[in-house]
Amino acid sequence: MKKLSIIFILIALLVVSCAPKEAEVKEEVKKKEMVWDEDYSVMKENGVISASLMMPKGDKVPVVLIIGGSGPMTKAGIANGFILLADALKREGIATISYDKVAVGDSIVTDFKESDATIEYYVQDAKLVVDKIKKDKRFSKVYIAGHSQGSLVAALVAKNTDIDGIISLAGPGRKIGDVIIEQLKRNPYNTEEILSEGKAIMDKLEKGENVKEIPEYYKYLFKESVHNLMRSWLPLSPADEYASLNIPVLIIQGGNDIQISLEDAKILDKVAKDSKLVILDKMSHVLKDVENENDISIYKDNEAPINTEMVKEIVQFVNR
Repeated sequence: MKKLSIIFILIALLVVSCAPKEAEVKEEVKKKEMVWDEDYSVMKENGVISASLMMPKGDKVPVVLIIGGSGPMTKAGIANGFILLADALKREGIATISYDKVAVGDSIVTDFKESDATIEYYVQDAKLVVDKIKKDKRFSKVYIAGHSQGSLVAALVAKNTDIDGIISLAGPGRKIGDVIIEQLKRNPYNTEEILSEGKAIMDKLEKGENVKEIPEYYKYLFKESVHNLMRSWLPLSPADEYASLNIPVLIIQGGNDIQISLEDAKILDKVAKDSKLVILDKMSHVLKDVENENDISIYKDNEAPINTEMVKEIVQFVNR
């Protein structure tokens, strides 16, 4: 039987094809006269984590560190979502720090290859930024807001770091293999055979095994250069990580999110010891409202505002 190619537009898990290019982000920021207040970069072995700070007036203010999702995520976020959030929080007296992921934008590491990326690598980068924040006497409290994959990274950072709380923005509650299969099922052209092949590939990677033979229609999703990332990611259970936390957790999920379901948010809320669940009916995965969850044009719409209720909930959580 001839297998049909996968039309795979949902996943921003490995490569975010919908994210605006860095040049486009910079142009949009310039156009809207929205710029970060301060460079907050962190030096590390063989490179730099390019971070930026949005700082309100005040002697001691709370700070939120944003950890972006998967793929080549810039500090501005998809469709400027992160810098828009930072700007909104600044007006409420809350500082925000965001950073380009490794090998993206100005976060440059000598000799870094895509195959070097793992969840552990992302956790270590985030910890370096948190360490700098905790030494900064301008900040009264430290929160981490993790978006999508960043929600899991945030929980892993918090396990061994003293912070005041976590904000999960569109964060998976299930293991990433389950999320990927669910997304693949949404395409009616993906036969049971194709789905079974995808699951078999992920099962092997989760066990740490090598996978040499990848069907043509999976060449992009499961390309060899992301195998190390998948091996580190597939065994992790966000629910288990959130269940282990002893700090307040705010879980925000959009009802029009085409990538992460309401079920995921409810799972995190159920297992977390001290949590608040907020469901925003119209919000998409990129923190902006859409009338139809299938409207992926929002991924490129730098002009659209972020959800205002999300901002209010974050402000209330941080100031409680």
